Order: sequence, then C-alpha cells, then structure tokens
Amino acid sequence: MDAKLFDRDWRFVTDSLYYLYGASTLEKFEQETLERLKVVIPSNQSMFTIIHERYDAPTTYSNIVCLGDKPRFLDEFLSGKYDYDPYFRSWDSFKSTAVFRDTDMMPDAYRTATPLYRNIYAKQGVHYAMRIYIIHDGHTIANVTSFRTKAQGDFTDHEIEIARVLAPHLTQKLVSLLTATPSKHMTATNIEAFDKYRLTPKEREVIGLILDDMNDDEIADKLSISRATLKTHIYNIYRKTNVKNRLQLIILAKQ
Repeated sequence: MDAKLFDRDWRFVTDSLYYLYGASTLEKFEQETLERLKVVIPSNQSMFTIIHERYDAPTTYSNIVCLGDKPRFLDEFLSGKYDYDPYFRSWDSFKSTAVFRDTDMMPDAYRTATPLYRNIYAKQGVHYAMRIYIIHDGHTIANVTSFRTKAQGDFTDHEIEIARVLAPHLTQKLVSLLTATPSKHMTATNIEAFDKYRLTPKEREVIGLILDDMNDDEIADKLSISRATLKTHIYNIYRKTNVKNRLQLIILAKQ
C-alpha cells in the first residue's frame, strides 16, 4: 500500500494531534479520537474499547465509547461467545500497533459466513470495518474500530494511510493516560485493591513501587534484592492477579 497524503491531510493530522495530546482523561481521549477520525474517515458507527488480556483468564473489555449508530448487540459480543470466532483467526499475531481493513485479513466469502458476521454485523447493518489495534509491549491494550454499511463501500488506501500516521500517537497517548503516576494517597488506596489476591507483604511492596513508577533496577535497589529475586516476585504477582505485564497491573490498580 502506497497512498500519498496531501497537504490538507497533514494539516488534519497536525490539528488532531493537538487535541488528542491535550485530552486530560481517558474518556475525553477516546471521544476525541472517534470524532477526529470521523472527519476524514466517514463511518456510520465507531467504537473505542480498552482491552484487558489476562495471564490465565478470558479477555475483558472496559471504557467502551461509541459514536454514531447505537451498537445493538454489544452485550452479546462482550459475553465472550465470539472470542474464538473464525472471524478473528490469526489476529493475535500483531506485535506492534496495526491498522487494517477486515477485508485485508480474509476473503469476503469466508468473512460473511462466520457466526460473528451473521449474528452481529449483518443484523447491525454493517459490512466493512477498519481497525486500529493499539499494542504495547506485545499485548493489545485497545481497539478502535470504524464500521460502514455495504452501500458506503470499503475503506480506501488513503483513509488507511491517515489512520496509520495517527496510530503511533494514539498508542503513546493512551499508554501515558493508563500509566499516569498516582499520588501517594492514591497509591496506598489502590494497593488495597489487591487484598483479594493473597499477595505476600513483599509482593505488595513491589506493587507499591511499581505504582510509584519505579523501574526494575530502582525497585531492586530500594528493596536490597537481586534482579532475579525481583523477577520472581513480579512473576508471582502477575500469576496471582491474572495480568501479563506492568501496564495491565497498573490498569488493574485503577479499577
């Protein structure tokens, strides 16, 4: 794909980044993202979803913001019934933020025969989709999807290119919002959220330092332990809390 962006496109990107980086809350950022995208990439429905991949548990979703037509089958989709639908086969292979059309991933004959398409998309009246998979440290943390009807036609190479230019900035801003360092008061409050996981005192201490935005070397020095011992504590924390990385742990602390 080699779509050329015009001067007006770059003006749009520059203007959009000003508003996106200025968003002070996650909700404002999600809403602003959908509204800015719709200006140059028309759709009849779009959604911004935060994704929580767990260490040994089903994926969950939160902070869902919608623009345009109301999603009539959202609860059914979120039930987990379609987590392993053939529609999503091989979509977990991305290692960094990716932008694509559903028609880039599979032929229409295959796509329209899947239970997800027949039971949700077709009934909702949508046929085409463009997705921005926001990925951090190899894990999907959010999905921005724009939908169109069959009559509206598929998303163009030009539209995909605009989304690709914006995508790394969406990733950077989202990570900064999700990992914003809490105040000391909030850190103490959030550590209490881990009571149900039966963590050891040392593991709770490690979490507190993670929430204080310390890196591994700083935590090991603070606790006077080796990096290997720290990695063991972190592994046990992830296993007990069903998260896969530091970002997911911080998100869990804020819930």
